[in-house]
Amino acid sequence: MTDTQDERKVAVRLAGVFALRMVGLFLVLPVLADYARLLPGGDSASTVGLALGVYGLTQALLLLPLGWASDRWGRKPIIYLGLVLFVLGGLLAAWAPTVHWLVAARAIQGAGAISSAVTALVADLTAPTFRTRAMAMIGASIGLAFAGSLAVAPWLYGVVGMRGIFLLTAVMGVLALVMVARGVPNPPPASTHGAPHGEVERRGFAVVLRDSRLLRLDFGVFCLHFVQMAMWVVVPALLVAQAGLPVSAHWQVYAVAVVVALLVMVPLVILAEKRGKIAAVYRGRCCCWSRCNWGSPCWPFSRTAAACGRWV
Repeated sequence: MTDTQDERKVAVRLAGVFALRMVGLFLVLPVLADYARLLPGGDSASTVGLALGVYGLTQALLLLPLGWASDRWGRKPIIYLGLVLFVLGGLLAAWAPTVHWLVAARAIQGAGAISSAVTALVADLTAPTFRTRAMAMIGASIGLAFAGSLAVAPWLYGVVGMRGIFLLTAVMGVLALVMVARGVPNPPPASTHGAPHGEVERRGFAVVLRDSRLLRLDFGVFCLHFVQMAMWVVVPALLVAQAGLPVSAHWQVYAVAVVVALLVMVPLVILAEKRGKIAAVYRGRCCCWSRCNWGSPCWPFSRTAAACGRWV
């Protein structure tokens, strides 16, 4: 595909697929811990944490295998499979009778690890000259989905409840399926890499595993996400117990935090992109985050992330 207008349409639609799926994920984060504690078996903090984190665990385990599968059997079939799993997991979570059923449902949702297949499809359908902008559209859609979901989720929880939110995530998955089926063309056959390239792919993966700078960056991001997910287990309960805020009013806290973060980070990222200082911004962000967590149980992890940031 060489026509920029067609490429832009494809990029917008695939960014929409990402956004629909990410909204379905992010809507759950601020309120799931509160809901899980109300289910049978929800008195265990570790099980509640597992209900939050198992989505990311199955994502991590299946992201590379599904990416390889999309190389062999095509992008769109794997994307369809992942979105179907996402929808089925959302439906099961909506009617989960216990927290253990909720954990299983979240695991099924996370098994639809299609991020690598979608980004590969973007690369297949866009020329190198447009590809950076297409990836930027996807990144922007994820950021907007995260910011909007944090602000809306507590209010939505008070209106439709957790089951309503899970059903909404299933509907978003269906919309993403329709968008891929009707709005995204099939990639040209030359874009799909089959078995003859397997040895090249294995060598490329080995190179990635031996890149110490990349591994430090990966571990730093892991620490950041680890603490973020841990905070979603405890922060909602603390806002209720210590600040007297009902869950439906937590959007007031999250909205302010998101706005402040955007006002600070967006100009810094733009400036860093222009001057080639992205790594410095990442290091500064990790160090500030470590200072903010000083004295908390999360501090060792945030300190580790900051250390990894300095080494990148």
